[in-house]
Amino acid sequence: MWSKSSKILLVVVAFLLANTLALKASSFGLFQKRNQEGYRIKYLITVSEGRNQETLYLVYYRLGEKMRTDILENGNTHRIYYLGDKNYSCTLSEEGWRCFGAQGNTVYLDTFRAIGGSSALTRVGTRQVAGHKTACYRPKSGAEEVEFCLNDEGLPLYLRQTSPNATFEMKAVDYSLKVSPKDFELPAQPVLMEDLLKRFKQMGIPGLK
Repeated sequence: MWSKSSKILLVVVAFLLANTLALKASSFGLFQKRNQEGYRIKYLITVSEGRNQETLYLVYYRLGEKMRTDILENGNTHRIYYLGDKNYSCTLSEEGWRCFGAQGNTVYLDTFRAIGGSSALTRVGTRQVAGHKTACYRPKSGAEEVEFCLNDEGLPLYLRQTSPNATFEMKAVDYSLKVSPKDFELPAQPVLMEDLLKRFKQMGIPGLK
């Protein structure tokens, strides 16, 4: 089954795919407007592989170019922040919050922006999600089946991605249009990977140039 790190990566990549698919469609002006004005959505994530199934919750924050995802699983909280040209990973433990940062958070955005740009969307019907009617779309091409749904406020409330071996579903359980810059403040002073590498080099650890 999925390891925690691969599952978190899948969650982030799948959501970025949903965002870029939507942004490439001219009829999604309200979605782009919501991205700029900000919102918060809590999702129930279900990952199925054969007879195995796992669930977790993800809370997604968006305000302009700032993004944050909170992964809630088995009482543990892990956050990923995308702020400008850096990304940060923060984990809450018994000792409190710990954050690590690295340069270059746009790798997934760039990769899936290209996919979104090459995939036209087709309307496939509606779904009732979190008490709201949503309009659903699918790309006309691609090896995997993807369905993406927006409500009439322009919010992405549903994503389903199906491959021959697994199914990934994100379904909103609640949302809010109220977010603020404080929601994107790190809970602890981050340790930057660049600084760690410099320290390791100074210590003369073999293999680092």
